[in-house]
Amino acid sequence: MLSTLIGRKKITEAALARALTSGTMQASEASFKEILSHIRTCPHFEKEPIISDGHDSPFILAIMTLNISRVSSFLDSGPDKRMAQELLHEFATATSSDFRTVSLMVKDCKDQMKRLNRPSKNVYYGLAKYIFHAYGLNKYQQDYFRNMSAPNPLFLKEMNSILEPLVWDWEMILNEFKITT
Repeated sequence: MLSTLIGRKKITEAALARALTSGTMQASEASFKEILSHIRTCPHFEKEPIISDGHDSPFILAIMTLNISRVSSFLDSGPDKRMAQELLHEFATATSSDFRTVSLMVKDCKDQMKRLNRPSKNVYYGLAKYIFHAYGLNKYQQDYFRNMSAPNPLFLKEMNSILEPLVWDWEMILNEFKITT
């Protein structure tokens, strides 16, 4: 609200992409231990899932993919594509990968999220399902859900609430900043 009285701060697409990517990478790495703890102690599994503490790559990829995928919902056509490209470049730099490899990984992850969450088009709800499948959690579930090859809805609901702070708040960003090229 104060920003509307004084005016929004200007930020370039590149600077915003750098800030969002580095912040998300740091938050994701820190949150992964909490996510693992929740998964390991989750009452919706018959036995404790075995996931290595250092196996956070699928998790970070999923968080970044979700956030990059949501850009087009908040920015106009044109600026959304530029912003997505900047975010992919920053993600590639942060992971010491090349742009093409990261672009393909993000596209594959987004496609899998969409497929797992079909018929819903809300990519956000595909995040917990992607994590469930990426870490092979089906084999740890109760028979009923394991036989259906579907995550327990209570697990998904809990994961969505845990993951929510890692999703970029574009409304707040756009209220605070005027994005420039």
